[in-house]
Amino acid sequence: MAPPREILIWGIHPVLEALRGNPGLVREVITQGRPSSAKIQEIIDLASCQGIPVSNPPHLPLPAGEVPANHQGVMARLKGFPTCTLEDLLRGPETAQTTLVALDSIQDPHNL
Repeated sequence: MAPPREILIWGIHPVLEALRGNPGLVREVITQGRPSSAKIQEIIDLASCQGIPVSNPPHLPLPAGEVPANHQGVMARLKGFPTCTLEDLLRGPETAQTTLVALDSIQDPHNL
C-alpha cells in the first residue's frame, strides 16, 4: 500500500464541496487576493468556523508541471489517502470492509 500523499484541489465548487462534505480532509484553504465573490467569502467563513487555516499568499502555489485552467482564486490542501497497486488488489482485500472504486474515461478528474 502506497503512503498517503497530500492532494491539492482548486476552484470554487470543488473547495466548497470538500468543506461541506468532509471538512476533516481539508488541511488548508488558500485564496488569492480579496474575496472576489460571495462564494469565496462563504468558503473562507466555512473554513474559519471549522478551524481550518486560511492563507492568502501573493500567488497561489500551483502544482509543479500542472497549470490549472481556472483556479478561480481559491485552492485547498487535502490530507492524502492511501492507495494501492494492482498487485495489492490482486492479493485480496486487507479487511472485509474494503471499498474498491474503478473509473474509466474520466474527462476532468477535478470535477470527479
